[in-house]
Amino acid sequence: MTVALLDCNSFYASCEKVFRPDLEGRPVVVLSNNDGCIVAMSREAKNLGIPRGIPLFKARSFIEKNNIEVFSSNYALYADLSRRVMDMISSRVPVIEVYSIDEAFMVLDHLPAPPLSLCRELRDGIHRGIGIPSSVGVAPTKVLAKIAGGIAKKRPDGIFALGDVDVSTPAAASGLKPAFGHEKDINLVLGETPVEGVWGIASNLAGRLRERGVRTALDLKNVDEAWAKQRITLTGLRIVRELKGIPSIVMEETAPAKKGIMSSKSFGRPV
Repeated sequence: MTVALLDCNSFYASCEKVFRPDLEGRPVVVLSNNDGCIVAMSREAKNLGIPRGIPLFKARSFIEKNNIEVFSSNYALYADLSRRVMDMISSRVPVIEVYSIDEAFMVLDHLPAPPLSLCRELRDGIHRGIGIPSSVGVAPTKVLAKIAGGIAKKRPDGIFALGDVDVSTPAAASGLKPAFGHEKDINLVLGETPVEGVWGIASNLAGRLRERGVRTALDLKNVDEAWAKQRITLTGLRIVRELKGIPSIVMEETAPAKKGIMSSKSFGRPV
């Protein structure tokens, strides 16, 4: 199985920039419903170090000093652009799960284009056609795709593959890096991923796992499955198996005709 997670980068701020090309390269922040605090920011604003959640009155002098553009939340705009992104994905990929307003899982098996080549085409098409930048993590399972997606956000090409993913000539010709197909390479990535960075591991659970010496995603992958089921329930067992490359968390498939935004079940914390 080959799963991809497409995640729109700095979605709310990116939406505001779509109709303001003059803001390209400039820091942007988006405020909460009552304009009380900062809830979203562009990459440029993040790089300035402005903290998410800070009240606007506390950040005002910093905002003025750094020429940061400020927007009130416009949820109608965000929902419309999200629908356009999801429609573009579903036009190329039959099986998708709209996980949140700015994220979608995709099953890339049995499609005409090689997985990495298709991800590149989707990412570029969404940027050109809608104006929203995105990143894509590709892997054999949803949990691994989430980890790959986090790495993809930090890469210039915006794509990272983790696991046994088909890398054929069309993908190589488009300049994509080879996938990590070897167990030792996957383990290298998992060993650098803190356990709290694993999709589905809430902060309180991460604390209990750390107390038992499970500090990284690799540590969690290597725990005994019976122990995982007993200590962190069936959900935890599924996460452990997904880290091993065994698909265990079902795709909550989104019907192509559905126009609303659907979120799948979460694991106890926003991700």
